[in-house]
Amino acid sequence: MLIDILPIKSFAELKTPCVIVASNHTKKRKEVFTSGSLPDAVQASGTIPWIFKTKKIDEDLFLDGGLVDKAPVEELAHCVNPEVIIVHYLFSSDLKEKSEAFLSKRLSPQKVYTLSMDIARHEHYRTQIKLATQRGIKVIELTPSLPRVTPDHLDLGKDAFDITYHYTKTTLGSLKDLHT
Repeated sequence: MLIDILPIKSFAELKTPCVIVASNHTKKRKEVFTSGSLPDAVQASGTIPWIFKTKKIDEDLFLDGGLVDKAPVEELAHCVNPEVIIVHYLFSSDLKEKSEAFLSKRLSPQKVYTLSMDIARHEHYRTQIKLATQRGIKVIELTPSLPRVTPDHLDLGKDAFDITYHYTKTTLGSLKDLHT
């Protein structure tokens, strides 16, 4: 379906450099895509576990890049060497609540594991931001408040997209006004 929908089929056709990250489960590592098939990279990066089958590219199996890297700031800084990086960052729901709210919950092993993974991914992201900033790259975070889109609530996807679109347009517009 992505082959039919995406107007650009390969990274080489892009006017602006692009970095896409996926979780390579065959090689047990993060995979950074900067060349090759754009539809394959997009599908590999967006293959959410329990919803989609793993994406096979050559002999490797891929899942969602957010499992290993919430926002590939480090890879973008390395591959593109930009002056500014704009990140649309979605906090994991467990990290948005207050500490005392967490203490009142029933803790299953799965819940504790998920929280630990969310903390690790967020800390990795914060480290990437710090490293980019130390290199002199300005990092702008876009963090709109969105409805939680889950497998049980995919119907909220359009609302989340619309909110993100208007938030981003407004935020980037106000940043543009500051520099003119």
